[in-house]
Amino acid sequence: MDAAQHETLVAIAARILPSEGDGIGAVEAGIADSLPRALGHPVYAGLRPHILLALERLDAAANERFGRDFVACVAAEQDAVLTEAEASSDVVLRLALRTLIHLTLEGLLGDPAHGGNRDLIGWRFAGYPDEEPRTGFCLHPPTETPP
Repeated sequence: MDAAQHETLVAIAARILPSEGDGIGAVEAGIADSLPRALGHPVYAGLRPHILLALERLDAAANERFGRDFVACVAAEQDAVLTEAEASSDVVLRLALRTLIHLTLEGLLGDPAHGGNRDLIGWRFAGYPDEEPRTGFCLHPPTETPP
């Protein structure tokens, strides 16, 4: 994943899980760290190329509609691009978006050992007691970010 794809991925996560005054969003939860690591897991090996292609398609759609890359669009424009993509007849694009939604939520509520849920923000929001953090109980160790 190159730097531009990573920026697009982070921007998508920020629209999936925006920070709206409560201080609990993709940025605060460190989703930028968890998404690339999750996509590096072998279970996503077959889907990873399609997700990277989806990132390119979202950039192309943003450029076509608003004259700039997805990351340069304002929130409402990004939402419009994502809404159009969700309604697309392209099944692979829709699957890639649903996977990113899943991984964004996993980054908020998952084990912090995998790069998300920074400072246990998601667990605190869900009411999990601070005195009993259960990190490290995952069956699969964190993976390295793919090249």
